[in-house]
Amino acid sequence: PAGLILAGLEHTPRTRAMLQGAGVRVAELLDIDGAGIDIVVGFSNREAGRASARLFAERGYRRIGYVGHDLSRDRRAAKRKNGFAEGLAETGLRIEDAAIVEGFSSIEAGRHGLAQLLAHRPDLDAVYFSNDDMAVGGLFHCTACGIAIPGDLAIMGYNGLDIARLSPQPLATILTPRARVGEIGAERLFANGPPEVIDLGFELIAGATL
Repeated sequence: PAGLILAGLEHTPRTRAMLQGAGVRVAELLDIDGAGIDIVVGFSNREAGRASARLFAERGYRRIGYVGHDLSRDRRAAKRKNGFAEGLAETGLRIEDAAIVEGFSSIEAGRHGLAQLLAHRPDLDAVYFSNDDMAVGGLFHCTACGIAIPGDLAIMGYNGLDIARLSPQPLATILTPRARVGEIGAERLFANGPPEVIDLGFELIAGATL
């Protein structure tokens, strides 16, 4: 191949050695929290989690939960959760309880996860979700159960998906420049430039669910 494009920075030692010895340019996308091989384009998932935590604290939420999917399959989501916990700790708060649903993220998993979490901790006043798929499922659960958002429960996701941003009650989320990440990654892959890390940042969207 003329070049390789990969999602994320986590690789097995064998894979990393293979990539480093491949003799072609390598672009790793969607994360900058870690050691890259050559070209890294993305944003800080850990800082996105911290920024979300600060927003929860600024809005006055104190009993905060977390709903996520299998984080062993999604290291970037794990970094966001860790950053969220760190951001809460900086304001004297913590994740009070969490529901982790097995398998990949989905709307169904988010709905099930929030139901599970609230069955155990009905006193929570806010929940952070691993991404927008999961958070939309949380929205559906609240609608079905008559839980007012954000009056009874505030929720927030991550990614800035259309279904979340364009819903009748727009979701609080982090908007990430995913298309631009891909464009720049491809451009840099075929440019004769040095190894580099390009941070494109993210945008905090308060929506109507906080």
